[in-house]
Amino acid sequence: MEDLTLNSKNITIFPNPSSDFIQISGLTKTEKYILYNILGTKIRNGVISDNEKMDIQNLTKGLYFLKFENEHTIKFIKE
Repeated sequence: MEDLTLNSKNITIFPNPSSDFIQISGLTKTEKYILYNILGTKIRNGVISDNEKMDIQNLTKGLYFLKFENEHTIKFIKE
């Protein structure tokens, strides 16, 4: 599990690794995000709220980086 401290709270992506969806917990508000692959290519962007699920079924297997508008980045693995 990948954790980072944001406003003295932990942001966690689970399950990690995952094949169908990821869920982000620990956000204090709705955050804009950009999803990048391991090569740094932008895959998608949008907004996500605390405990909201993100569908990753259409992504190819590999390592991804979820960068939030507040500049914090968290990584996850698509199986």
